[in-house]
Amino acid sequence: RYERLATLEFTSDRCRMSVLYRRPDGRLVLYAKGADHVMLPLMVDATPLHMLQRSHDHMQEFARLGFRVMVAGYREVDEAEYQEFKSKVEIVSLGGPAEMNKESVIEEAYALLERGLECLGVTCVEDSLQDDVPETIRYFQDAGVRVWILTGDKMETALNVAKTSAMLRPNAEVLTIDSSDWADIRAKVEAILDKAALEGAAEGVGQLGDRALLLAGAALSTIQKEDPEKLLQLCKLCGVIICARCAPIQKSAIVSFIARRLRAVTLAVGDGGNDVPMIQSAHVGVGIMGNEGTQAAQSADYAVGEFRLLRRLVAVHGRYCQLRITTLIKLVLYKNVMFCIPQILFNSFTLFSSSSLYNSWIILGFNALFTDGPMLILAIFERDLVPDLLSRYPGVYRATEARDALCLSAIAGWQGVAAWQGVAAALVSVYSYAIFPADSNGLDKSLDPLGFLVAMTAVMTVQCTSAVCTMQWTVINHVLLLGTTAAFFVAVILLDYLFCPDATEPIVGCGVTMSMVLPQGTIWLSHFVGLVVCSGPLLAFRYLKRTYRPTVAQVVQEIGAREMSESRRHP
Repeated sequence: RYERLATLEFTSDRCRMSVLYRRPDGRLVLYAKGADHVMLPLMVDATPLHMLQRSHDHMQEFARLGFRVMVAGYREVDEAEYQEFKSKVEIVSLGGPAEMNKESVIEEAYALLERGLECLGVTCVEDSLQDDVPETIRYFQDAGVRVWILTGDKMETALNVAKTSAMLRPNAEVLTIDSSDWADIRAKVEAILDKAALEGAAEGVGQLGDRALLLAGAALSTIQKEDPEKLLQLCKLCGVIICARCAPIQKSAIVSFIARRLRAVTLAVGDGGNDVPMIQSAHVGVGIMGNEGTQAAQSADYAVGEFRLLRRLVAVHGRYCQLRITTLIKLVLYKNVMFCIPQILFNSFTLFSSSSLYNSWIILGFNALFTDGPMLILAIFERDLVPDLLSRYPGVYRATEARDALCLSAIAGWQGVAAWQGVAAALVSVYSYAIFPADSNGLDKSLDPLGFLVAMTAVMTVQCTSAVCTMQWTVINHVLLLGTTAAFFVAVILLDYLFCPDATEPIVGCGVTMSMVLPQGTIWLSHFVGLVVCSGPLLAFRYLKRTYRPTVAQVVQEIGAREMSESRRHP
């Protein structure tokens, strides 16, 4: 019976794992298995050269087939070596002196046993692709997303995976750098850049997989340390970057480096524990729950069951989320600015006497009761395209990634709309109200009907603008739009009843006076004119822009509407 005495745990730095057993005959044997680049140096002294060469040939063959390759070895351990190893491990487990470097002691203890290994052979595991991986990769490439492979596998394995996943075109140019010497790396990099300059290659050639860069882990660390600008030039030149033999810390470092230097938004996808640092370094991390455990899924921002679901997560749900959040932000900023501008203009007419144009209760209810409801529902249910169209037309996601939805010009444009509508609501109300005669009871004009008129025009204009910006109409949208509109008039009537009990006696600061406004058709005419002047230019602009300069999403909307019409006509 074999007795397990110790387990030398796997770490990303060691890239191997060992187990120490006592055989039934009493002898001690250490079995080790790990990556070839760390195992082969440990076998040089105890394994015949021809066996190492044959194992290396097998590894190359397996790697070209896309298999994951591991090297296994063993070594008989003396009892004295085991006792020394055991004493060091026990000292660390008991705490040891405060000045002790426990990690270095453990490394020394492991190195005491993991030396002079004899090669047992080479193992390989077929790491087959999941369903629809090539289609998902091609979608993101067509959408303008740069796709990278950061893996701990051999370069041949990584290259084979890139080809089978359709990341590379069949006739793609692969630029390979596999060296740890900086002089050699610099010469290759300069040759690549000079060749690209002679060919007139612009940045981003290979966007769809026509040009790829294959880097070894040692070469990646060297060039990133010696000349990071050269690395950036290579990254811009190639559409696909493949980094093989990368340690987990290297994956994390390159993701952080690209995000910082290129100011790019990074998305990291992984399924194993080795991918956790990379996932946590990216702006958005996605873990795949698979055969390698749930460490990646638990440390990620999002978790999916299969790689193909990434397309729906990013292109559908991610795009909907961006559309809803950016629209909500712009509308909230717009409506508050629009509501405040009439008050500012009013103060210019009153010599900045700090008089309020609006009733204080209307100010309090403007956001919470009268305008927030439709915008919040828009932020929950809004969508401009159905998921099927988003999956079929990656150009829509490419336009989304341009990040124009919340840029400075977009926000400034909405603030311009708010300024126009606020000024129009105030001036139309003031000047139209000034030319109207006294009411039928002979009462002079007062501030209260004017304040009500401006407030009503502002609220209805915001409601109209919110409706114009809504693309996905549901029952909840209709109910809240009508409900908040009705809530404004209910609040005005209630305030009129509480604060303006007698319409024949002017009350300073009433601010609503619904009973004084209802009989006067001229005030309702002023409201209609103000609403048209405020909302008309926005409606005309959106119509002309959609007709003559439509966005990619609007073109796809027309395609979807045409397809739906055809399906109804020919079921």
